[in-house]
Amino acid sequence: MEIMWALTVLSGAALGGPAVLLDDDFNGLRPGMFSAGVIGAHAEYHYLRETAPQGNWVVSCFTTGTPEQRAWWVIAENDDAMLSQSIYYRRTHSHPFVCTAVKGSEFWKDYTVSARFAPESDKGQSGIAFRYRNDRCYYFFGVKGNKAILKVVNHAVAYHKPDEKILAERKFNLKPGEFLTATIRIEGDSIRSEAEAWARGMVERLENYTDRIQATVQQTKKVLLAQASQETEETQLPTELEE
Repeated sequence: MEIMWALTVLSGAALGGPAVLLDDDFNGLRPGMFSAGVIGAHAEYHYLRETAPQGNWVVSCFTTGTPEQRAWWVIAENDDAMLSQSIYYRRTHSHPFVCTAVKGSEFWKDYTVSARFAPESDKGQSGIAFRYRNDRCYYFFGVKGNKAILKVVNHAVAYHKPDEKILAERKFNLKPGEFLTATIRIEGDSIRSEAEAWARGMVERLENYTDRIQATVQQTKKVLLAQASQETEETQLPTELEE
């Protein structure tokens, strides 16, 4: 179980200096159950209003079990709104529950994301999914058991076996219910993750790591244009000028 208090995303690549891409403390959300409720599998082939985004957020996936379909709640404590995951997901082979920011973009390249959250248990993992493409492709920074971890997930290597690569980890004495502030800075091929006094300064250089998740549309266009230009040069036949 996890409670998130606030999330902020800053861009370091904006013209004229840093710009705020997203800043949300959940005060704009209606208190109560955030999840769609028990709707079965109908959302697979029908549009249901209950599954639509609310504010900047949407529940990205859920199973058909009743607790899973009622997992996310908006709660308040001392007049502060919080987004809470109310159950522990026991299917360790599956990817974790993710509640995602709708306004995320594949054009976000160099940016800083900061989130304040409180794991209410030392079971499972709690933290931030970033450079998120879908529920099977993302980076994650947070806590899992007695460790702070930075990892990347890219689909699966086999049935019920997610393709996970631990990029960095550090021992951490988790105190359930204690609020943590995690900050992730992404600059080019470098990811720096920090969190107050815990797991400070985790850094992973990605120079020698083939990252199949974070390719942007602009980068893809550059590759395609370069390939097209090379193919054009190779197909051009030499000609001779006649006097």
